[in-house]
Amino acid sequence: MVLIVTIGATPLIAQHVTTGSVAGSVVGPDGEPVAGATVKLISGQGVASATTDRDGRFLLPHLTPARYDVRVEHEGFRPAELQAVNVLLGERGEVAVTLSPGAFTDTVEVTAAATILDLRSASVGLTVDDELISRVPVGRRLSDTFYLSPGASSSSGAGATNPSISGASGLENQYVVDGVNLTNSRYGAFGVYSSEYGPLGNGVTTEFIEELQVRSAGAEAELEQSSGGLVTAITRSGTNDVAGSAFAYLTPAALEGDRRTLELADGAVNTVGESLGEIGFTIGGPLARDRVFYFVAASRLASTTTFVAPDGFPLEALGEVDRDRSGVAYAGKLTVLAGGSHRLELSAFGDPTTGDTGPQSAAAMRYETTSAFSALDFGGHNQGLLYQGVLSPDWLVEASLAHAASDFQERVSVDEWQVVDETITPSTTVGGKGRYEGQNDGDSLQLRARSTHLLGRHELRYGFTGEDVSSDTTRDITGPPILLSDGQWTASGAMVTIQADPVYGQIYRVNRAELNRERTSSATNLGFFAQDRWTAADSLTLSAGFRYERQRLEGSSVGVTFDDNWAPRLGVVWDPSGDGRAKLYGSAGMLAMVARMMTKNTVLPGKLNFARA
Repeated sequence: MVLIVTIGATPLIAQHVTTGSVAGSVVGPDGEPVAGATVKLISGQGVASATTDRDGRFLLPHLTPARYDVRVEHEGFRPAELQAVNVLLGERGEVAVTLSPGAFTDTVEVTAAATILDLRSASVGLTVDDELISRVPVGRRLSDTFYLSPGASSSSGAGATNPSISGASGLENQYVVDGVNLTNSRYGAFGVYSSEYGPLGNGVTTEFIEELQVRSAGAEAELEQSSGGLVTAITRSGTNDVAGSAFAYLTPAALEGDRRTLELADGAVNTVGESLGEIGFTIGGPLARDRVFYFVAASRLASTTTFVAPDGFPLEALGEVDRDRSGVAYAGKLTVLAGGSHRLELSAFGDPTTGDTGPQSAAAMRYETTSAFSALDFGGHNQGLLYQGVLSPDWLVEASLAHAASDFQERVSVDEWQVVDETITPSTTVGGKGRYEGQNDGDSLQLRARSTHLLGRHELRYGFTGEDVSSDTTRDITGPPILLSDGQWTASGAMVTIQADPVYGQIYRVNRAELNRERTSSATNLGFFAQDRWTAADSLTLSAGFRYERQRLEGSSVGVTFDDNWAPRLGVVWDPSGDGRAKLYGSAGMLAMVARMMTKNTVLPGKLNFARA
């Protein structure tokens, strides 16, 4: 008889994790460890193998999340097989195998037992794979899946792409895809963010995603830059089988139910319809069987949101007006497996998007003319390079280099001074839009390295992070430059008010202008962490670690350094029943707080309401 039991899933203490792992033990019928047994994991990317040590233990790290068949072999025993072991993102599947005597050529297949509780992790969260995403009613964008996690809810002002997780604001989360940190360096939002238009998100679609993990509490010491949720996702990988798909999704406004419109005293702009559409393809396969794999995907996305101006406003005569946006989302990944001990991944993804000239902001429908209509170009282009290696049975290393770029540009339809005539009642506004966000670009270069040592019942992990972040913003006002009374020329146009005057009849007053239209800021972030996870007993796991962070922020006219940021983390998990059916767990940690700092004509990168710890 052969008994194989799956013993839960243990988070792998990985910072920007893109893989999973399988560990376990092999014993004989008398319960004694079987040393030297060969354990093979078989998947679409070939075979990964390991040999049990003198305690009968084995570990197979750095596995692409997928379903694996496990085969255990040793001379003098019947080979054992376990089918469809699910390796999840950032988790370690534990299996226990009991071999029975018999001929080496015999095979016994046993299905997996029910998964029991994770008895080593004090973190709280959810891992979602592509199969679940395809079966539940969830939107097409990656950000729509965030709400599947417990503790995630609407953050209101931060937008739908930035949920509140565990009670934190929507701008206190961290978002990582394929090891690339996509958290906007200025605002803390997911991907592109505009001060006027809010979160524009990231165009990575669920069709490209293999797995998603959302952690809401109990983060280990190496996890950084979040006092809210930690969102990690990976795009799909190729296998030994060439496979692909073509897809099309459409959500037409004509099939929506009737929307309730509001009439408020300040003039609410109503959204009366929204259409979404996506068409694309995916394809993946091998370049060298069992060694090199590729995956490529692209889709065309389009959305139309229909607005109606409030009653009594001039643009009410236009009736329903559409805001059109369209773009291309793409993803590509190259995976190289060398000898079972080394893994190299190169990935790239992005979402260049264009918004046609129109009411890109609903507020544009409240103007007296279409002068506030504008066109937008926005999106991101991101690349990541990841290496993972097994240098010895008890020494694992990881290193990654990533680049994230986000772009935003607004083009106004009328480039004239905005003039408000207050000499008549009601006042009238003519000319251009006035103040607008001409450009908002962010760039981040990220370097990370980690080392893991398996020392008996201890798992010691340490590493460092480095980030070079820059942000360039242009604040413009429509119209040509204007000469001020002190002899200075404005950097762009001006917002002018016509006021009554008892001497001159009326005067033109420059209400707002920009003397410096460009804001440039940068940040250098350095961090170090160390963490030990100790299996004190079969039913008790303790973890302890710390982070240290140093930030140097540079603005147009000032710089500031934040250091002495120490962040200890503790965790404990206890199985009171000893059978894996219940657990008591808890965690504690500290975030060293720093202040958001702004000076005149200076913009420092956002998300400074906490140390990057």
